[in-house]
Amino acid sequence: MRTWWFVVLGVSFSLSYGVSEASDPIILDCRTELRDQVVAAPAGSELIAPAGGCEWVIEKTITVNTNDITIRGVHAKLRDGLAKMILVVNGDGFTMFDCVLTGNRGTIYKKQRRSLLSLRGSGFHIQRGRFINSTRDGISIAQKAYSTTVIDGGVVRDIVGIGNDRDTVSVSTWDSSVAATKNIVVDNVRAYGISNRGAVEVSDGVENIIVRNIYSERNQYGISIQDHRDLDQRIRNITISNLSASDVVYGLHTQTQPEVQHSDVKVKRLNVERAYIPLSLRNVKRLRLDSVRVTGSVPLESTVYELLDITEPPLNSSTMGVITNCHGLRMKDVYISTGASTTGALSIQQCENVKLRSLVLGRDFITPHAIVFKIDFGLTDSELVLQNSRISSANSASKVLFVPPTPPVPSPTPTPVPSGTPLPTSETPTPSTTPAVADGSAPIVVVDCTRGLGQQIKDAAPYSKLVPPGPECTFVVKGVTIKKPVTLSGINIRQHDAGRSPLIVKSEDVVIENCSFEGVRRPDDEEGGPLLLIHRGLVSVESCSFIMSADVGVKVVPGDAEIHGVILRGITGESNRNGLITVQANESAKTGVKHVIVENIIANHGTMNQQHALRIENGVVNAFVDGIFARGCVNAVSVGHSGIVDTPNRIALVNVEVVDVDTGVLVDGEVLWRTEISVESLDVRSSRRAIYMRYVEAPAIYRVKVYDSVSKYSGQFQFVKCDYLIARTITLYGNSGSDSAFTVESSRTVSIIYASLSPGTSYLYGVTFFDNVENLVRGLLLSTNNFAAATNGALRVL
Repeated sequence: MRTWWFVVLGVSFSLSYGVSEASDPIILDCRTELRDQVVAAPAGSELIAPAGGCEWVIEKTITVNTNDITIRGVHAKLRDGLAKMILVVNGDGFTMFDCVLTGNRGTIYKKQRRSLLSLRGSGFHIQRGRFINSTRDGISIAQKAYSTTVIDGGVVRDIVGIGNDRDTVSVSTWDSSVAATKNIVVDNVRAYGISNRGAVEVSDGVENIIVRNIYSERNQYGISIQDHRDLDQRIRNITISNLSASDVVYGLHTQTQPEVQHSDVKVKRLNVERAYIPLSLRNVKRLRLDSVRVTGSVPLESTVYELLDITEPPLNSSTMGVITNCHGLRMKDVYISTGASTTGALSIQQCENVKLRSLVLGRDFITPHAIVFKIDFGLTDSELVLQNSRISSANSASKVLFVPPTPPVPSPTPTPVPSGTPLPTSETPTPSTTPAVADGSAPIVVVDCTRGLGQQIKDAAPYSKLVPPGPECTFVVKGVTIKKPVTLSGINIRQHDAGRSPLIVKSEDVVIENCSFEGVRRPDDEEGGPLLLIHRGLVSVESCSFIMSADVGVKVVPGDAEIHGVILRGITGESNRNGLITVQANESAKTGVKHVIVENIIANHGTMNQQHALRIENGVVNAFVDGIFARGCVNAVSVGHSGIVDTPNRIALVNVEVVDVDTGVLVDGEVLWRTEISVESLDVRSSRRAIYMRYVEAPAIYRVKVYDSVSKYSGQFQFVKCDYLIARTITLYGNSGSDSAFTVESSRTVSIIYASLSPGTSYLYGVTFFDNVENLVRGLLLSTNNFAAATNGALRVL
């Protein structure tokens, strides 16, 4: 198994910013100003909000100057009309978990806007937080003006932004030559309904920033990279992966100036749906874009046009990407599915040394040109290199239109127009009183092992953390339903009845960590209930084990309402009949699941068989999966869609290792548009088949290694009705369990690139192509492959 990057970062931070010797936590008092309690805490303190869900109303900004302060479970709200931040952190090693900060958007002047949380120290860790109605950003990571202190290292994870005026997370710096911001990880951010900005901003001279697992809906953009025309604001080494944006103006947006030398921005797995301009990129050297998927035009009724202030929106007239002055641009595996443009799918202007590999236009995308390339002065059309692309659906004779340079035309300076922002009322709203919890409920409840777990959860106040007195405490549970926000930490649960789920979650803000679940499965049992059943979003399950379930270990399925945001990390399991984890839409209620994080999962066979490590089915949008190890399961990852729920499965799957399974990744999408999936870094050993996919549109397969196959199927990679398939960098070693490395059937516009059979393998063919549609074989592209080891040849057409 590999070492997880966030673990490595966490270790490095703990070495640099070690917390002082542990002392008893400080329980905050709801009746006392939060500011006074935080400021008075010595370095190394842990401050925990009492249970019950009290919310402090903030009258003055809380400034943290001491190091190694930890805050847990705080809910705080700015008083209306107060132009202040809630929290400013200058100290290093600051940690905040499970907090909700709410602003007062709409009650102050625009020029008075403030972020809710300002981070100015190094080595911070912010996790599981919600930031709501901020007048500026939810979280701002930047030094104040004229500071000489560098921000070096920090992690922001599992953040939700709702209705903020600017970005949910902003990573910036006031002057990179004096006080740079660097080595920051932003992971798993969801942003909804932000009028002026988006999920994440990276700006003004930051460097070495990792941004991953971002979901943006009904915002101006998904991620923006920007500067403010200062030569010291050079942005370098930005890595972005797993960005999904829908109903936005821009998916990925660079608001950068030509005089600032930005460089080395890498973007991988970008999915944009219903955007005005999905890619708006300019003035970045050595920009890399890999695995980009663009779907759909902006509907006329979309809120995107409100953000653009367009009274009569154009109908299908925007281009899918505008890229300007990006020298050394590299784009690979770009698929534009549906929509239309009156010019071209991509507009590339004033760019030198551009290489675009595998641009694919879907059958339902209408455009005269695939690329409109404007040549800069002194250059020729040789600046564009286009390889392995499928652009025949462009309806003009010139699929790539080269536009000669034209002299610049000076434009008059526009007359400034006064802002139409409405002024707030002259009266300051009356501050609301701070609610208090009667008697100050204890935030940590030590459970009694002799009493039923269900009653103790019921008795606990909201936002309590329930912990056992010791590791030997185990609860035998018939059926407990969680209907309030709580945390279960270190609880051992044993199922009483195989037919009933011992734990059901029907509340948001539930955390289940370091727990173990044991079922009562027997060889002759019929199927029963999952050990953990989740019906709501904003639920985290971390570092838990599940064994011997008569059904699955963990099942996520919505009730009557759609689920948004479930985190499943560090889960292990074995001998679960129907698999370790299942995430699925509700076919009866036709409700789906959005934004699921699945990381670091280990599934072993155990004493009885286990169906899969992970199954996703029937309408799960934006499942970001990183790190699956499966040994002895039937399938490692299984994906299906019945076609009943309208929403598709949309999955990014990376870093999968399987040993002794039937199939590494098995996908059956029912109909073409129901399932979208990319697979990267799949390692398959001693198994019968690496990948089987059926009814998947534009699947993307990268960096797969297969070792010592076991004989069963006709191909190690089997694709049926997978139009626009791209398979790149595939290597097969050792024993050959199949006649062909690849079998492709009833699939249009297929590309297999950089695939190789190592010497010593015994495949008869590299690719077997079933040509049962007229002239279909013309849609097969084989490029830079090495099938010399195939006994009977590289290609067989049947």
